[in-house]
Amino acid sequence: MLSTLIFSAVLTVFSAAILLYVSLATGLGPWIGPMIVMMVRLGGSFSFKRLESRTIALITITASFGGAIATGIGFSLPTLYFIDPALWASWMAAPLWFCALMAVLVLSAGILGIRIAKHAVPALLHDATPFPVSAAVTSAIASSYGPLEAGIFGGGILCAMATGCANYFWALGLSPVCWAAGFLAGTSIVMPMLVGMAGKYVVVAPLGQCYPALSTLDVTFALCSGLLVSSFIKPFVYHPMRSIVSLRATTLAVLRKTDLWSGVLVAGLCYYFNMSLAGVCFFAIILVPLLRHLGDLAAHTGLATYGRYMTIAMIPLMCIPGVSGVSVVIACTLIGIAGGVLVDSLFSYKIAQQCGIDEPTLRRAQYYGVAITAMSIGVLIWLLCTHFTLGVSPLIAHRGISRALLMNTFQFNTTIVLLGIALGFLLDRLGINAAMVFGGLIMPNGLIIALACGAGIRAITRRVAKSTLFWSGVLAGDVVWVIVQIILFSFYM
Repeated sequence: MLSTLIFSAVLTVFSAAILLYVSLATGLGPWIGPMIVMMVRLGGSFSFKRLESRTIALITITASFGGAIATGIGFSLPTLYFIDPALWASWMAAPLWFCALMAVLVLSAGILGIRIAKHAVPALLHDATPFPVSAAVTSAIASSYGPLEAGIFGGGILCAMATGCANYFWALGLSPVCWAAGFLAGTSIVMPMLVGMAGKYVVVAPLGQCYPALSTLDVTFALCSGLLVSSFIKPFVYHPMRSIVSLRATTLAVLRKTDLWSGVLVAGLCYYFNMSLAGVCFFAIILVPLLRHLGDLAAHTGLATYGRYMTIAMIPLMCIPGVSGVSVVIACTLIGIAGGVLVDSLFSYKIAQQCGIDEPTLRRAQYYGVAITAMSIGVLIWLLCTHFTLGVSPLIAHRGISRALLMNTFQFNTTIVLLGIALGFLLDRLGINAAMVFGGLIMPNGLIIALACGAGIRAITRRVAKSTLFWSGVLAGDVVWVIVQIILFSFYM
């Protein structure tokens, strides 16, 4: 038992360190779960002890939280360096204070994410949601070494080809991890995303012509904000009484002591960083529905688009008087942490269901993963940012730069938001999943086409179960290639 806890802690710190570096250096956040499975199995081989699938699953669940939280932070917190470098420098000059701050951020937002997942998961499990990443992890745990290793080796080769040929062959530049996610998700999930991609040209482009003062990004996020609002109000329009009763029950559940203190702490952190009372109230109202929407999309597609959801919250916050840029960055960081924990928690429920892990044991693994990450993430950030310089290779921090630019240039249009709400109701009438269309609107076309390629491969595959093992290995191979790149960069730097 003690050895399992120690191994889990070490792998949690390892996954946090790897994905923190990857998110800052490349702007990407690959799923590290299958890679952890491989490392646990290799660790068991070296110790000459065959690990049970339940033990492998528990270690993987615990360790994956480190990577998810690190990715959410890497996509958001570096923005502060670009909008207030003096404040960032003062934080780096006080490492103990900074590490304590990061621990509080991770614990408050992380526990909130776990609690939201607990309330959201029954409906997702009942609806037979794909949970592509869970399928990849459980397949990797149950597989023999042959298909998994073939996938890891093949995934590494594909990623290397994609990196080397991205400037010459656009199709090869698509991430193999998205091919794997598309294969695991299937065509029923990808088709609405293709509708969203078409909407960029059928809806977004004409709106851009009607509002020439707005950029394409302005129009897209305003339209997506409307779609998001429509998904919140639809139940109250179609079934008002049932929705009010359900909202009351959910509110009472969230306001239980174990949920309340983390929510109050999140709101207190925003207020501490000079967010006005109006901004705190708005953030408190939208946070849970926003995170649940993020979790639903990730459970269906295997992709957690942290950055886009941060932007959806960031835009209206910027329009509220008395909300500073620093408080907006903190709000985005809280969304990234809570969103990462929420998504990983949802995936862990499916893994636990497949591997025979009871809920109390699963909950302890979730809290343990968040606690270990909280104790280590501040140190990891401080070491990286004092050894390297943000905004300069290797820590380019693409997401931080783009978010800082967006904070200085974005324009909000209420009319387009209202059109987005109307579009959400129209999609619902046509039987098209608006959440997946939302994903198609905010994701780059390359990612959507890569998902469609993966879904197409699944549609023509005869032996889906065996191929699932291979594509699970591809997810791990993507991380292997990232690690190889880091080693090569360090060697030739």
